[in-house]
Amino acid sequence: MRIFTDKSARVAAVFLLPGILLTGCGGGGSAGQPVPPPAPVPITFQLVFPGEASLTDADQISLVGLADASRLMSVTVKNGNSEVSATQDSAGRWRASDVPLSPGDNPLTVKLTENNGQVTELPISTVHSSPVLSNPTAVLFDALNARVLMLDPKQLLSFDLTTSELEILSATNVGIGADFGFARHFALNTDGAVLVANLRDIQRVDPTTGDRSEFITLPVGAGPISTLAVDQQLGRLFAVGFFGDLYAADLSLAPPISATTIKPLPPIGIFGSGPSDGAFVSSSDAVYAVSATTIDVSEIDAATGDSSSILLDFGGAVTPTIGVDYDNVSSQILVLGSSGAVLSLDPMTQNSSLLLSPPPTPNTPVSLRGLSIGSDKFWTVAPIPGELRSIDRTTGTQVVVASSGIGDGVAPGPMLVGRYDDTAQRFVAIADSRVIAIDPSTGSRSLLADLIDPAQPPMQSNLVLANGLVLSQGGTRAWVSDTLNQRIIEIDLNSGDISTVSGPTVGAGPLPNLISSIAVNTANSVAYVADRFSQRILRIDLVSGDRSELASLPAELLQSEIRSLVLDTTANRLLLNIAPLSPVSSVEPSIYALDLVSFQSTLLATLAAVELPRVASTAPGTSMTQMSLSADGGTLYIPVNGNADIPYASVNLGAGVAEALGTDASGTPFLVPNAIEVTSDGRVFALDSSGALLIVDPETGARSIISK
Repeated sequence: MRIFTDKSARVAAVFLLPGILLTGCGGGGSAGQPVPPPAPVPITFQLVFPGEASLTDADQISLVGLADASRLMSVTVKNGNSEVSATQDSAGRWRASDVPLSPGDNPLTVKLTENNGQVTELPISTVHSSPVLSNPTAVLFDALNARVLMLDPKQLLSFDLTTSELEILSATNVGIGADFGFARHFALNTDGAVLVANLRDIQRVDPTTGDRSEFITLPVGAGPISTLAVDQQLGRLFAVGFFGDLYAADLSLAPPISATTIKPLPPIGIFGSGPSDGAFVSSSDAVYAVSATTIDVSEIDAATGDSSSILLDFGGAVTPTIGVDYDNVSSQILVLGSSGAVLSLDPMTQNSSLLLSPPPTPNTPVSLRGLSIGSDKFWTVAPIPGELRSIDRTTGTQVVVASSGIGDGVAPGPMLVGRYDDTAQRFVAIADSRVIAIDPSTGSRSLLADLIDPAQPPMQSNLVLANGLVLSQGGTRAWVSDTLNQRIIEIDLNSGDISTVSGPTVGAGPLPNLISSIAVNTANSVAYVADRFSQRILRIDLVSGDRSELASLPAELLQSEIRSLVLDTTANRLLLNIAPLSPVSSVEPSIYALDLVSFQSTLLATLAAVELPRVASTAPGTSMTQMSLSADGGTLYIPVNGNADIPYASVNLGAGVAEALGTDASGTPFLVPNAIEVTSDGRVFALDSSGALLIVDPETGARSIISK
């Protein structure tokens, strides 16, 4: 099913019906004809939130808009037989709260009543309400119930292989019990229940009711849970920690069950690394796990916790390894590679063979995660586009059987950075070393430029670490900061031409070590970049490419990093997002201002109210974030790092107050917030790490998908 996406803020001229025709003689009419009344002046109407077409997993939604305050008496939003009266202020901003939604399409209409009694109704938005697979982190094949279970950080979903229906089994509003903290891994219990791991505890989810209950607790100080494995034959659960620690629990005991430490956390765990996906138990009493950064399989002794490595030797077919399962029938380990290849590994001889060849290389590489065995297929997910895939065990054919995709055109790929262009009414994003445009009226995606330069070595042409994108005023040019290669690239969005305007071979002056953010003053052809770890701000002349050090942060911020910056032209200053360099740093996450005349820096606000300290983070964060400033320079919108319950925040720069912009219950869950953008008309757009483009209510933080 296709969901049409949000157009730029709809400004509808609502024309009043003609008044009563005046009849009679005289009055200047031609040939005795009655003189018509003057044409009525239309009342203007603007929808701010949601989009004209949006996708949400909520059963209600609030609407926000603007209208002519001098003429508007009341606003009512209708969905079928339901009507919700809106509140409004003296500026004409109105809000209809908690408009009920039914599953499927909800065509919403608005009724405007003017002071003269004139009533006008018009359609304003179609909101589709259904489960949303936003950021899948794990997948399991439930052969007994002919379904595939999928895990988002905040919800457990089921895809029925018979009916092809996607439904939420457990979430904040489905089932009772403590909410998922940040769910990344799960396993099937011996009784058919689903065991879901947060970072440091395991819940039991009733697959019928969705109820959640405390089930297994890990010892104090246990490392974040990296993978789960259930020994179905002996009724044991194993949890592998991120730092290589191993824990076991007897599933026959009455909950809550305390897990036993088999292999404790290493003394210096902060430098460790562990399995990132899939741990499975074999009949030989071993746990097998893989890491997304290696080409080997870890074999962990379930009795001692000792581990050894079994190397796979098939090069690109398995680099990196991202899924593993154990076939108890053939006593073989099955490994999924990022290319889509499946290998068979004999744990006794340690010999591996290619079971299924990788499919032909697609134009856009797709990262797959997880592997489960079905009767004739393997099952896996592509977390970035949000796809469920089957792999035929005989032919190796891959088929997308469930997708959260909206819109057509080029595949979105992992969107790294993006900007909304009000002039061209499109969203421009960097995706897989390409520049693509998303038409918010249809959700379709088109290729603007390919950033891969065939004349350059792969590392120099690769823009996977592109983390800054700035559009010119008319939307005809874009500037991209290439973190890895210390350069700034300019793109002509009409012709697709690409050129390096500053870098190691272009321009003179100090080079940044690691660019974390870029801001451009298009009027003066000047760019400002933040050097992430050196606490430097560099000024770049976009005509000559020359670079100069503008300023360094004060001494008290030496143990910090600059996540991002934004140019405030109203006050001629740069706004800096400062973060502690390490968990032991005394620097608080905060917003600083750097005056571009005096070059003095001033603390504007701390982020302690919204952002967790690094040692207490409940979710993986992104250390480089794209901020956005409101048109009046009064409010800064930022992605929040490390707090799974607060994806975004707004900072009142005058008052120095940071507040959460919504919570985890405000809409589609986020895995890692990517970027946020506020347009000149006050609409707020957010980009998720999965490539979803969302529109956000700036007052409540409610959000809905308009393209993915």
